[in-house]
Amino acid sequence: MTIAYDRCNTLKGSIQGKKYDSCRMDGNNQIVSIAFGICKGETGPCCSWLMYVLKECIGDNPNLLFISDRHAAIAFAVQDEFPLAYHAVCCRHLMMNLSLKRDKTKALFWRICKAYTIEEFSRSMSHLQDIQTDAYDKLCQVGPHRWSRLHFLLVRYTYLTSNSVESVNACTVVYRKLPVLKLAETYRAMVQEWVAGKIQLFVSHHQIDLSTVLIPNDGSLEEALEENVRLSVLAKLQEALDEKDILADQILTMMHRYADRFTNRRVEINNLMVLQDHPLVDYGKYTLGCMTGAGMKKCVHLKSVRGELLRSMEEKRQLMANYKDM
Repeated sequence: MTIAYDRCNTLKGSIQGKKYDSCRMDGNNQIVSIAFGICKGETGPCCSWLMYVLKECIGDNPNLLFISDRHAAIAFAVQDEFPLAYHAVCCRHLMMNLSLKRDKTKALFWRICKAYTIEEFSRSMSHLQDIQTDAYDKLCQVGPHRWSRLHFLLVRYTYLTSNSVESVNACTVVYRKLPVLKLAETYRAMVQEWVAGKIQLFVSHHQIDLSTVLIPNDGSLEEALEENVRLSVLAKLQEALDEKDILADQILTMMHRYADRFTNRRVEINNLMVLQDHPLVDYGKYTLGCMTGAGMKKCVHLKSVRGELLRSMEEKRQLMANYKDM
């Protein structure tokens, strides 16, 4: 298994740090995100901790290949935590370190990296030595077994770079200013959406019921889902009732203020006598009894609001009672 590993975005929020990603390519040549981590910086302890956590998930085996840049902290972390694995250098990062001057020289470099035969490799290396000696010396210093497809001990196929990590990095660069927990949740949701999309394509192509393949269809999952929905609805209804209670208190306070403004009191409570007993109605009776004719005009809107408020609260309470009885 080939894993591309690299440090990516620098966090821009209140907590500074670095985000590390590890990805691989699946059988359909699509990116699969394996893990990510957030650390203080590009230090040895941080890289070692991330590799330690990654090892707990995937284990260590001699067929494991890591591709990253030449950062010393990553190299030491791979060597310490994955002694059986191989560590290769990303050819694109290596090309940037060589400071190749012309496009033809860059094309020659890629021809060297992708060579399948010793003759092709030796011929291209000799050509590079004639064109740019310093680049040739750096490649020899790094060692062909770490970047050349021909000399690598495992089957490397076409995986010569860590571009898959860079692609994931491009998708998450806009979230660098988020807090750490929000950033982690956003990354999780993004990866989950990718996986769900692939599963949907699989299901639609093969025309199968995925629940019968992955989960025993004994009805427990549906019951748990219905229970979660019911609890969610109850929570939203309770929240709405709490908001209505706050609004009722505000209306009562306003009615008291209206009553306190007038000294000439006039009893106008006939329309309220037929209403059911309710603390809000009692306050309305008292308040209207304190109003003058001019003040009554201001209470018409409050009275209509009160009626709508009572009906809305009663409907929601009845709906909650029905849910609780289910």
